[in-house]
Amino acid sequence: MRGKWILLAAAVILVAIAAGALTRLRNSAADKNTVSLPPPAQTPSNSVGAELNLTGVIRAQRTVSVNAEIEGTIELFSAEIGQDVFEGQMVARIGNPGLENAQQLAIEAVAAIQNRVSGIESSIIAARLESSRARADATRAKLEYDRTQKVAERQHLLNREGATPRLVFEKAQNEFANSKAEFGSLDELARQSEERITKLLGDLDRARKLLSEKSDDLEEAKTEMGASEVLAPVDGLLTARKKQVGDHVALDDAAILEIAIDLGLLEVTIEPKPEALARIKAGQEALISVAELAVDGMQGEVAEIQRNLVIVRFSSPDPAVKPAMTAGVRIKIE
Repeated sequence: MRGKWILLAAAVILVAIAAGALTRLRNSAADKNTVSLPPPAQTPSNSVGAELNLTGVIRAQRTVSVNAEIEGTIELFSAEIGQDVFEGQMVARIGNPGLENAQQLAIEAVAAIQNRVSGIESSIIAARLESSRARADATRAKLEYDRTQKVAERQHLLNREGATPRLVFEKAQNEFANSKAEFGSLDELARQSEERITKLLGDLDRARKLLSEKSDDLEEAKTEMGASEVLAPVDGLLTARKKQVGDHVALDDAAILEIAIDLGLLEVTIEPKPEALARIKAGQEALISVAELAVDGMQGEVAEIQRNLVIVRFSSPDPAVKPAMTAGVRIKIE
């Protein structure tokens, strides 16, 4: 009985070994008949079908540079990037201690000359009043001089003929001499007063000419100081600052600010990967969208390619689309 069980176990083991060998043979045959397939082709990660989907920054096609008209240090900017500005609006101020000192000196010089002119004018008024009085006194003295002269001449004739008392003759001569001396003195005073007026008028003319020159200097200083206020030359959108507060600027420096104009004419600058750049050519059509404004489908065109930079230009009917915004660009490729 025990011998039968041993024979049965051995038979089962032989059957299992045979089945394993048969399975290995079948798998080996299947591996030999299998053909390896190539991996699917990879497309650029930013292309979908016949389009390239890219993103870039919007900027204006036309900009106006704002330059400094004086040398100095930027004290402040009165307009922020992205802010609308209008022509004549102050957008920055430049400090120049030399110009400030020159203006102050010009103001003081004008004030001093103006005081001098006012003083001379006051002196002329007083001199004219004094001269008028002196001339009036001299005129009265002249009348008295003429009267006593006639009396003295008549008494001289009478005295020569012995027809007038000696005392009357002498009195007439004394009165004539006194009136003559008084007239001479008053006439000299009147003449000096008139000469003083003439001199003062000459001083006034020279002072006024000097005042005119100093006033011109002051106006020039004010004009130069006015140039310290940097004004926007056009209406537009402030898009860039090329300097910072505290920076020094010279007359030959480049623009310190940039203003975008004609904001309906815009462009997007994009930097695609090399494999995408190779498929882009000038003249290709493009669609521009601005996700933050829910604006889509603005027609554009690849305008130019500058090394690795692609410029897509378009017209925007929506004034809300402005420079510095991020835009999506779909370029149709061949």
